[in-house]
This record gives sequence, C-alpha cells and structure tokens, in this order.
Amino acid sequence: MISIGSKEVIRQSGGSYGTWMKDTGRLNSSTIYRIDGYKNVRYLEEYKNLEDFKKGIIQKSYDVGAISGTDQVIYKGELYTMGSYKYKISKLLQYNLKTAKNENILEASPFWSDGHCDWGWGGFSEIDFATDEEGLWMIYGNRLNNCSMILSKMNVDGFTVNRTWNLAWRKSGRCNAFMVCGILYVTDKWCSYIEHTFNTKTGKSETFSKKMFPFNGRGDSINYNPTDGMLYTWNYSKQSRYKLTFG
Repeated sequence: MISIGSKEVIRQSGGSYGTWMKDTGRLNSSTIYRIDGYKNVRYLEEYKNLEDFKKGIIQKSYDVGAISGTDQVIYKGELYTMGSYKYKISKLLQYNLKTAKNENILEASPFWSDGHCDWGWGGFSEIDFATDEEGLWMIYGNRLNNCSMILSKMNVDGFTVNRTWNLAWRKSGRCNAFMVCGILYVTDKWCSYIEHTFNTKTGKSETFSKKMFPFNGRGDSINYNPTDGMLYTWNYSKQSRYKLTFG
C-alpha cells in the first residue's frame, strides 16, 4: 500500500456506531451488508447493491441474535462477530448466511478481557475481525500484558486459531487497525493516520515519526476489502469508503 485516497461518503444513516461491508471473500459480489449499533444488536441488513444501499432499500434482514462490536466481517458467506449476553461478550460466532445459523461458536474467554482492552474510543471493540488477501484475522488485547495488541491468523474451517503474534503497542491507546496483504496497519488514537505497521511475513514492525497515510475522520469501524481495494468505514452515522493505491 502506498496511499489512502480521499473519503467518499456513500450514505448517512443510523446511529453513531456501526459497520457496513461487502463479502470480502467473493470477488464478483455486489451485495452490501449493514449493522447499525455496537451493543446487543439483533439484525444484519442485506442490500442487493450499492445503489439500493444508498436508497435504504433492504433486500433481506437476518436475526443474528445479540451481537456486539463494530468490526465484524463477512467472509465467504459467513459473518464473524462477537456474541453478547447482558452487555458482556460470551462467544465468538461464525454465522452462516445461507443456513441462518451459527456454523461454529468459539469461547470468548481466551481473547476477551472484560472490556479493559477496547480500542481507545470504547464501544465493545475489544475483539476486531479483519480480512485481506491472506484470509481471516483477529485483533485483540491482553489484560495481563497492559492491553498489548495480539494478532491471530484464523482458520475458517472449524473457526480456530492458526498462528498468533504478540505486539508491543497498547490496543487501548489506538483507534483502530486493519489488514492489507498480510500487513497490519495500526492508526493513532484518533484514526487520522497510520502510526504502526507489522508485517506477518517478515516479522518486522515499524513506527512512524511523521503522519503516514493520513485520512480524514475517526473510524469506529475500519475494514479492508481485498476484492475492490477499498477501506470501508463508519464514522458518526456516515458510511464512507477510501480507495487504496498499491505499488
């Protein structure tokens, strides 16, 4: 990645927090998905295409039970999210859109620190799902290590952890992060620029002394879609996207 383009606001809708996305594992899919809210949300909305999304024309609504967070992803027909119960995260869910059932359920306790390792803005953001060209990832914190960031590569078959990296940066002191081509990009506290990167292929990390890859506005949800090279963000009820440039 060599640059992040200017913000393109697609729609303004819903509350201050939420997420919108495409299926990042299906190259030719035009379907848009939207979750409005960040705690104990029940419904995932499906839109036929971007034009219907702009107009608010819902094609289908899934009752996914009580879920929380704003960094869910849909990958190869399955929603990855945190399941919540009485404002606590209890399970990590792999929800199959075709069967409308949970394909696999993972205990949250090894990854959940009772809300102490959220992103800096809060909002049930302790466990962050991400996808890129390499597949599915999970970003979270470790309360026993001062909420230092942990990155795990996930197996979608069986919903298990394949490999884990322990990083030096405090998750609670940053706004968000996303994966591109096996590289983790970590923002500053306000999601205004990239502060750190970690390359999973080389094991090398980098911290920038100047504002690298600046982009405009806080992103309570930031997800990269490798099928179109876009960042999808939700920022104070604005659903926006940014075009990435590679070189």
